[in-house]
Amino acid sequence: MMKKIALIIFTLLVAVAAGAQGKYSVDVKNNWLDGTLTGGVKAAMNLPHFCFGKLPHGMRNGGQVGLWMEYKPKAEKLKNWSLLTETVFSSEGGKFTINQALAHFLSDDVQLGGMAANVNQDIIVTENYIKVPVLVRYRFAQYFSAEAGPELGFNVYSKARVDGVDYDLGLGSRTHWFSVGLGAGATYYLTDYMQFNVRYNLGLTRTFKDVHDHQGNIQIGVAFQF
Repeated sequence: MMKKIALIIFTLLVAVAAGAQGKYSVDVKNNWLDGTLTGGVKAAMNLPHFCFGKLPHGMRNGGQVGLWMEYKPKAEKLKNWSLLTETVFSSEGGKFTINQALAHFLSDDVQLGGMAANVNQDIIVTENYIKVPVLVRYRFAQYFSAEAGPELGFNVYSKARVDGVDYDLGLGSRTHWFSVGLGAGATYYLTDYMQFNVRYNLGLTRTFKDVHDHQGNIQIGVAFQF
């Protein structure tokens, strides 16, 4: 159901962006903030995973969709610099098998045998966030830029399920509702109104209250300018 909703939202956003390309650009007239504001919509495929703790680092498929805005100063010495902000709904988490989890949590020296060694069902953890990255972008060539900066996250839904089993375990009481992270990546400009980007996001705060793991995410996306 969530995938269908995300697909519908993405389709609508792309349609809006295609119909509005190039129409919206706002000049900011201020002695300190003289520049241009542009904005649009974006969508991305996520490859989230856990890192720095005892959970195995398996990736699950996720995604994100949202809005972005970019401020470009007009000062000549800052012509290649801009400030990029986004507000996105991002589905993250991770994946590992039951026997991997048992081996990690019990002891690195424990050798699982019998039925435990053959429990290979995937445990899929879903962490849905509203995320707000604030990135400094430098355009070092006509078609390429690099960006990096902090990211705030608000956990709105957390669950775990065993693949093939029709049962979800809520994790809301086990996870932190607020997170801080860092993101860095690069953007390729196909046209003035369409961009492709790759980014890696790393959570600086722990995902769970009682497990020392952090959220990592590889993001491959596309952005459209209004």
